[in-house]
Amino acid sequence: MQRYLIFILLIGILSNSCTEGDSLFTVSTEEYSVSGTITTLKGHIETSGAQIIEHGHCWSITETEPNLENSSFTAHGALVTSGDYSSAVTGLKATTYYYRAYGSSTTETIYGEVKTLNLKYEFPTVYIDSVYQISPSGALVAGQLIITKGEAENFGICWSHNADPTTQDNNIAMGRSATSQSFVIPISNLDAQTNYNIRGFIIYNKKLDYDRNVTFKTLASENIWVEKASNSLRPRVGAIAFSVNDYGYYGTGDDGQGSKNDIWRFDPRLNGWTQMANFKGSRNGAFAFVVDKRVFAGGGESGLDMYSDFYEYDYAKNIWASRAVFYNQNAVKNAASFSLKGKGYVVCGQFGSALSSVYSYDPEINSWSKKKNFVGGARAFAVGYSTSEHGFVGLGESETELFDDFWRYDPATDEWSKLNAFKGGKRSKASILVLSTEAYVGLGTDGVESKTDWYRYNPGTDSWTTLSSLPSVARHSAVAFSVGAYGYIIGGKTYLEKTDIWQYKR
Repeated sequence: MQRYLIFILLIGILSNSCTEGDSLFTVSTEEYSVSGTITTLKGHIETSGAQIIEHGHCWSITETEPNLENSSFTAHGALVTSGDYSSAVTGLKATTYYYRAYGSSTTETIYGEVKTLNLKYEFPTVYIDSVYQISPSGALVAGQLIITKGEAENFGICWSHNADPTTQDNNIAMGRSATSQSFVIPISNLDAQTNYNIRGFIIYNKKLDYDRNVTFKTLASENIWVEKASNSLRPRVGAIAFSVNDYGYYGTGDDGQGSKNDIWRFDPRLNGWTQMANFKGSRNGAFAFVVDKRVFAGGGESGLDMYSDFYEYDYAKNIWASRAVFYNQNAVKNAASFSLKGKGYVVCGQFGSALSSVYSYDPEINSWSKKKNFVGGARAFAVGYSTSEHGFVGLGESETELFDDFWRYDPATDEWSKLNAFKGGKRSKASILVLSTEAYVGLGTDGVESKTDWYRYNPGTDSWTTLSSLPSVARHSAVAFSVGAYGYIIGGKTYLEKTDIWQYKR
């Protein structure tokens, strides 16, 4: 019986919605006004003691009797006394709308009469319809440019983490137009799982105007970290790592009890380690690079000794062979390195103090040559990598400061060009791995604490994107290599040396 009574009461309430009858309040729809891109809908509520818990307007292009179920609407909350009110609406198209005011009490919703809104803009207008196909790093933005008179000198979109972005933030300009048009603009290099604000902009009669603010959130990163088999070695820092012939290699370094010379091979298919031929001499802080599947390594230190010796590793025969010592028999440790166009490069590092020198090794003639100094300044513990055309070096530390800068090297001109700074801030002893042409950089230390954050660098757009952090303890001095579509981070140090290995899939 109780259920039937409740059902009857609900029917009674619903039957009174949208009608005034004997209600304790009335709603009337008033005329609208337009100023710029803002359309103001007006209404009036007259109450005789009813508690108004919500009020506003609803509107539609297709529904001739718009309501809260089938149309767009505003909601202004409770209304204490009788009076006029308005709803400022942006982003409406230049077309005909049906609209009306409404008010809701604790028992019913009453609508005012339906009116028509014939919207025509007296000047060029731009607005965003929707943001869709949202991914962890991008989205598509659909919008309209309405030209009823004159022309747009320029129009486009701008976006930021902050509300009401301007053209001083990220923006894409579409140029001059004298005709109305729909547009879809792709935006990229966004941070994963992050709130963004976006709005259209337009310049007409030398005046800059903006559309309403639209918010969206990027999806969580698709990049995945998976912990893999440890090689059961003592943790270490200052190791070398490289990959060749579908295997990753890791070795040397300092395990807290001294420098090591062991080299281990990781098989990603078996998720297992095999010990290979020892390196020629225990050390940490050495450099390594791979030139056309030829592996080279050298330099570093052990205790008070620093080294200029240099070796090639024949992975098929599992042997190390001596090659030309480092340039002018100079010793170096904690340098960045990369290979480019058939040569290996060693950049900066330390010999007593931080260095800015750059050296190139040519395997075909087994010879070192000196290049122009690195223009970013002397440093050690930088990161380096290369694409098919350029080398890249950045971050690191000198005796007095840490760096967040990033530089591109052109071997044809022997010149360096400054790029956009690392997004994670000043950083030393960071890790870097390469998948395709993109570099993945993170971890390290800012001089105060170790980090777990992780970023992707796109050399084509000179941009950084925030990715999912390493799901483990913070660390610096971890080494990395890539095999196929996967990258691997090994070891490192925070308050303790680490020996774990993490696989990264972009």
